[in-house]
Amino acid sequence: MKVISIAIVAALSLGLGGCTNAPSEPQGSTFTGEGFVAVAPLAEFAEVAKASCDKAMAEGVVEKSTSGDGFTLVMVPKDQGYQDFSAAFFAAPDDYQLIYEVDAFSSCAAAMEFSLAEEGGGAFDIEVEYDPNDASFVTTQDIGQNKINKLEYQTKDGLFVGIKTLGEGKADPRTISYGYSEEDLQILITSVDRFLAIEQ
Repeated sequence: MKVISIAIVAALSLGLGGCTNAPSEPQGSTFTGEGFVAVAPLAEFAEVAKASCDKAMAEGVVEKSTSGDGFTLVMVPKDQGYQDFSAAFFAAPDDYQLIYEVDAFSSCAAAMEFSLAEEGGGAFDIEVEYDPNDASFVTTQDIGQNKINKLEYQTKDGLFVGIKTLGEGKADPRTISYGYSEEDLQILITSVDRFLAIEQ
């Protein structure tokens, strides 16, 4: 995928970021027919985050805002991309833009943070709670300037399937679906064609 920085990535970000050298949480969990019962919620969250991003990268993913004037994000596997691009944004009626950073997708943002923290020899500085009643994780993170970012991730079969901001956050709640349709692919194609037309 070609790499260029654009403002849309920052606008779509749900506020994940930061790491610390604090010790990591001990591993361990059990699994029932109704979902994970987390002995170590942070460890379980990291596992689901990685599985979700791996699936999104391998099969593609579509994330849709559930607000009235919402948007759609589409990512296809790199080997199924169009003109070397593989991710795009669409908002009605006619706003098409390319996405250049994987962490613009909620299915991958947390996994990217865990990976960066690990590479730096630290730990992702985030608090995680798990609710086995609805298989959801709630994450809390201090993002500086007296601001707390609190997100709820809905899960199913060990994958993220939705996300929403709790409290005063402004990010639109999203549904997360793995794989993509021809209609979804057309969002990418249109975004690329318009970008290349401008560049010529």
